[in-house]
Amino acid sequence: MNELHFYEVLLDIAKELDLILFCQVSLYSIIEPKKDLDRSTKRTFLNKIDRKSIDFVLVDKKNCKIKLCIELDDSTHNKKDRIVRDEFINTLFEQLGVSLLRYPVYPVYYRETLKNRILEKIQDPMHQT
Repeated sequence: MNELHFYEVLLDIAKELDLILFCQVSLYSIIEPKKDLDRSTKRTFLNKIDRKSIDFVLVDKKNCKIKLCIELDDSTHNKKDRIVRDEFINTLFEQLGVSLLRYPVYPVYYRETLKNRILEKIQDPMHQT
C-alpha cells in the first residue's frame, strides 16, 4: 500500500516537472555494458544485473533521457543480501553517472518534501542520498 501511495504522489510531481514516470524498470532497459568489453566480461556484467529492477525512473519528456532513478527502501533493505545488492546498485549507478535517490518508506508521503529531494538530485546528481 505504501508503494501505491508513493507512486500517486510521485506521479503528481512528475507531471508538474514535465517528466515521464516508469515503474519497476529492469536494469537491462537502462544500463548496457561498454561496447569495448570482451564477450566474457559483458556476460559477467549482464549476469550481475539479471532480474534486478529499479522501483521508479523519471525521464525527460523532450529527449527520454533518465533524469532520476528512485528506490523506495522498506525494511527488507536492512537484510544482509539486500545491503549487498544496494551497495552494488549504488556503485553501478555512480560509475555510470546515473542519479539515484533512495527514499525510505513512510506511512505518509509529503509532496513538497519528496519534490524537493527530487529537485536536489536532478540539479546536483552527485548529491548524496
